[in-house]
Amino acid sequence: MPSWWDEILDEARGAFGAAAEPSQAHSLATLLDPIDPFNRSPVLTPLVRFGGGVALALLGAVAVGSFAVLMLAMLAIVFLLTEVFGYELELSPVPPGA
Repeated sequence: MPSWWDEILDEARGAFGAAAEPSQAHSLATLLDPIDPFNRSPVLTPLVRFGGGVALALLGAVAVGSFAVLMLAMLAIVFLLTEVFGYELELSPVPPGA
């Protein structure tokens, strides 16, 4: 009987295997294929695909960076409220059934 860790690894291998195999019709690599006016040139098609992948990676990095800056700003607000202004922030657990 496989453990939960083996099941997670099998799922991850399946997801990354689908992304790495461009021969499948419904793989993740087909998301980067250019549409009709941009896929006519055999030279430009891989360049457009690569440019789309780089753009997705950069935009993902920008999103992660902006989320990190947001969390840092929230941490600064909590620090100011608790240490400078003397507020007490307390999170109480939600009672069951509420």
